[in-house]
Amino acid sequence: IFSTYLHGLHLDLSAASYMFIIPFTLITLQLMIRQKWLDRSLHIYTLILLIIIVFSAIGNLFLYDEWSTKINYKIWYYLRKPSEVFRTATWFQLVGGFLSGTALVGGLFWLYIKVLAKPIIESRPKFYWQSGSMLAVGIFLIFIGMRGKISGIPISQSNAYFSQHQILNDAAINTQWHLMKTTLRFGRAN
Repeated sequence: IFSTYLHGLHLDLSAASYMFIIPFTLITLQLMIRQKWLDRSLHIYTLILLIIIVFSAIGNLFLYDEWSTKINYKIWYYLRKPSEVFRTATWFQLVGGFLSGTALVGGLFWLYIKVLAKPIIESRPKFYWQSGSMLAVGIFLIFIGMRGKISGIPISQSNAYFSQHQILNDAAINTQWHLMKTTLRFGRAN
């Protein structure tokens, strides 16, 4: 079981890199210009990301037993017809999932506001070139994190596979990475 964390680390870093590109850009811009809309944009983005991460993880907990696979692009079909969701989900899944997800999002967003968003980023008008350099280098490093490596084939789910037991391989795959990948692949094909 411990190996699931070890083998899943690359996909976790890749997913985190995808999620971090916008905050990194906004924070770097704040070093050059001090605008309230940058703070608000960062807070809104963080809240939306928390909602997506928490509710996709909770959805995955409930759906894995039913689908025997990670949450994927099929979820968008079910969400188009909420009556299907209400018919197939139990009362506990609907109410418990919504309440626990809302509490988690609220708690994590409160923690973000109180701890991470507290330090005010001071703009440094004389340091445009350093901020620009930091943005270029940072985006390059984030891009490497997204791909999983510098050269060769980009990271894929197979990088997390390590066991003969499919449930351990599925546990090693980052839920949000898998949902994004299957949604993009399905969107391109259709």
